[in-house]
Amino acid sequence: MTDFNYNEYPIEVLNNAISKAEQAIKDRKNKVRRYDKMLTLHNGRGLSNQKKHMLESFIKYAPALIAYREEEIKECQAEIANR
Repeated sequence: MTDFNYNEYPIEVLNNAISKAEQAIKDRKNKVRRYDKMLTLHNGRGLSNQKKHMLESFIKYAPALIAYREEEIKECQAEIANR
């Protein structure tokens, strides 16, 4: 998000973006735990192959999405610190 201009937003908006990003990280981690449990419990019995693939993909790409949100938090905090 280095090409995004945070200068045009007030501090309240940046703080709100930080809190939403933190909540999104928390939600994603909870879903990863829940989906991992669904896949490991009885070896995913009762789930279709398509559902298993979807859950595995969600778990696989979660770290990249969490890193994206963490970068957004860092950039918002840096902008707040500059003001």
